[in-house]
Amino acid sequence: MSALRLWLLLRRGAAATSRLPEVLAVLAFAVSSGAMLVVLGGLHAMIVRWQAAPEDGAAQLYLWLAVVASGLMVIPILTLGGQAARLTLARRNERLAILRLCGATTAQTSVITMAETLVQAGLGALLGLGLYGLSLPLLTLIGFRGVRLSWAELWIGPGWLALGLLSVLVLALVSGLICLAGVAVTPLGVANRVSPKRLRTVRVVIAGGMLLAWPVLFSYLPAAGLVLMALGTVAVVNLVGPWLLMAFGSAMAGAARTAPTLLAARRIVDDPRSAWRACSAFALVIMLATLSSFTTVLGTAGDDELPRDLSTGAVITMVIVSVVAATSSGVVHASRVIDQAPVYRSLTLAGTEVAVLDATRLREIVWPLAVTALTAGGFATLLLLPLSLQAPLALPRFAVAVLGSAALTVVALLASRPLLLRAARPVVHQELTSA
Repeated sequence: MSALRLWLLLRRGAAATSRLPEVLAVLAFAVSSGAMLVVLGGLHAMIVRWQAAPEDGAAQLYLWLAVVASGLMVIPILTLGGQAARLTLARRNERLAILRLCGATTAQTSVITMAETLVQAGLGALLGLGLYGLSLPLLTLIGFRGVRLSWAELWIGPGWLALGLLSVLVLALVSGLICLAGVAVTPLGVANRVSPKRLRTVRVVIAGGMLLAWPVLFSYLPAAGLVLMALGTVAVVNLVGPWLLMAFGSAMAGAARTAPTLLAARRIVDDPRSAWRACSAFALVIMLATLSSFTTVLGTAGDDELPRDLSTGAVITMVIVSVVAATSSGVVHASRVIDQAPVYRSLTLAGTEVAVLDATRLREIVWPLAVTALTAGGFATLLLLPLSLQAPLALPRFAVAVLGSAALTVVALLASRPLLLRAARPVVHQELTSA
């Protein structure tokens, strides 16, 4: 039997409830693709303006700033694309592991994985193209250097369209094949749900070195160096974040006095990387809010356009990343609830109340966000302290941006509550009825 025919048979026999993770994956791909095209549109606009006046120093500066902002936004956008490819990972890996144990070849499972991923990413890319088209009228309301962006500047053309969508598709394929490696090598381990390896303490050592170096380097780095330092801080936060979640979960599990606390802590400890992925984009939002606060002191005296445009660009960047972060957090957590439906079923049949499971889910949401806010916020506060005397509004502006993004992320995460009720109550009712 060919791999494609086997995939079609699996698709035909899939239960209706298994479609929801695929819908969430398509939604994540749509937001990722749409955001990528919007970012490319803004970069294209700055390139067009620079090409119209290549000797204009201000046009060169704005182009460089657009490149930096695009680089910052591409990180969470591509991360969301990679997460979209992993949304159906648990269910797909379990199914492929069973096929491998039944005699399916590695080539067949690879083709099945690529087919599923390409279908989801392709549908999401088409929806993302529609989102990009709908965003153009809103983007034309934004102006830089006193001139609004035009349709011609924002329209990236077929070449850039293909490049942006192709990058999302390639990332989806690579993520799918990486996830497939564990099934190809150890299908029995996947079928038995072997726990992932624990994280190493070296992550904390690197983060500590970064904290010690920043106050010294601030006095000597130029503006470009400050941006690079902030980018390095983003990388360090993502490095140490999962380890901190694991340590926090272990501490909470040891001090737990209630069932929801113990369950939530154990789930975080069992897979801190997954818990971090659900809120890692929020950490980047915090760092972007930090960079936005830098714009209050980077403007030159007598030049009102530059600081105003820097502030506008920073706000646009934060809005895009906040939407991507909320989508990433909401979709990833919803997928976790769906993948853990058998666990919820077993706990409910064992006598656990749905209210206890809901309280557990809330702790799984709030704790990682709190750890993320404290971790990234601590780094950001250290970055902003030298600026507090030069720009008294830097810290309040930072706080407002972070609180707004956190509220959006929490709303997206709380949207998964109906999925929990659906995973527990109807299944229990069906099993009791059949018994």
